[in-house]
Amino acid sequence: MILAKHVMSELYIAVSPTDIASDVLPIIQTTPYPYILVIEDDKLQGIITASTVLRAHCKTTTTSLHQLKMHEIMEDPAQTVHADQSIFDVCALFTDHQIMCVPVIDSYNSVLGIIHYQHVLTFLLNTYSAH
Repeated sequence: MILAKHVMSELYIAVSPTDIASDVLPIIQTTPYPYILVIEDDKLQGIITASTVLRAHCKTTTTSLHQLKMHEIMEDPAQTVHADQSIFDVCALFTDHQIMCVPVIDSYNSVLGIIHYQHVLTFLLNTYSAH
C-alpha cells in the first residue's frame, strides 16, 4: 500500500502566526508550490496560499497587507494527513476539499512534510512506468 510518507516532501516553507502578509506575499509568489505552513512551537497552526491573502485583503477594506498577520487570515484548521495514511486518503482530501496540497503531521501535530498533487502524480508515474 502506498502511504503518505512515501509521497511527501520534507521540504516546505513555514512562517510564524505573527508574520505580516506583506512580508509573506513575495515568498508565496516565488515558491514552486505557493502553499506556506503557519507553524508555532513546532506545531501546525494553519496554511496560507496566495488566494488566502487575496481574499483577506479584499474582505478588509480598512486593513492593509502591512497590518494583516498570518493568524488572522490563515486557513485553520488546515486539512492534514498522518504519515501512515493511504495515498487514497490524500487523494480524497484533494477532491473533497478542492485543495492541491496537504501537510503531513505526526500525532503531536508537528509537521513531517507536505504533499502536493504533483508529488502524487510523479510518484505514480515513476511507480507504474517502471513496470
